[in-house]
Amino acid sequence: PRNRQRRRADVQPAGALGHMIHPTAIIHPRAELAAGTAVGPYSVIGNPTSGNYTDTTALNGTTYHYVVSAVNTAGESTNSNQVTVIPSLQPSTTTLASSPVSTGTYGSSVTFTATVSVSGMPATGTVYFKEGSTLLGIGSLSADTATFSTSTLAAGNHSITATYEGEGNYASSVSAPLVFAVSQKLLTITGVTASDKVYDGTTTATLSGGTLSGGLVGSDTVTMVPGSGAFSSANVGTWAVTATSYSLGGAAAGNYQLSAQPTVPNATITARPIQLSGTRIYDGTTTAQAGILTRGGIDGSR
Repeated sequence: PRNRQRRRADVQPAGALGHMIHPTAIIHPRAELAAGTAVGPYSVIGNPTSGNYTDTTALNGTTYHYVVSAVNTAGESTNSNQVTVIPSLQPSTTTLASSPVSTGTYGSSVTFTATVSVSGMPATGTVYFKEGSTLLGIGSLSADTATFSTSTLAAGNHSITATYEGEGNYASSVSAPLVFAVSQKLLTITGVTASDKVYDGTTTATLSGGTLSGGLVGSDTVTMVPGSGAFSSANVGTWAVTATSYSLGGAAAGNYQLSAQPTVPNATITARPIQLSGTRIYDGTTTAQAGILTRGGIDGSR
């Protein structure tokens, strides 16, 4: 790559009749001599009309020797003192920011913006956005910035860097890591119901149904894992039912979480019929004495 070195020629010879004439500078470079002492000859590389000149042909790492002379209507001056220059890559600095800042929800878009600072002129080239050694995306610099947007970061913390590869006169640089936290997306279970039951002495409720809502991202696979239910009372009546231990399953379950356990409508416990049974000796009548009867089925165990 080439380095644009600027060398100032402040030369002001007197012109005819005592008037100051702005000179035309002739700048002569010479490559380094094998013996190590640069004494010429020099080749003309430019005829600037101002005091500055940029040598766009200089190669990084090569030694150059420059002199300058001034020309006006009276002729050309002697050469100036020699200046020795070894062009090198100019340093660059890369910084990284995100929008939103620091955190976002799984499935939502985040934009990473890399800013590359160099001296002299706007930086050009390519920026690579990475998480560790994994390449996430590429952006081209425009007005010193490059951007990359994504909505596919998994839930969790991500350490992102931006790498400027360098170009022309500018060295490469890497930003400090930016930690971006992706929170799990909330899902809701709706449509879970409890079955009515006959009194059995327990609060256990049988639940069924249920649909996940809240929106899955892309082709994610997430399933509902049923939990259990309980009546607020074991007695006969219509009672509130509470669901517990519902969870999420499937390949992408780690990117989601339930906003709450499902809400279940009230359900009813009805009275359990009591069976009376007994035996007697045939006596030709339909009368049965209460003392021969026994009860069964009160708590469901008989």
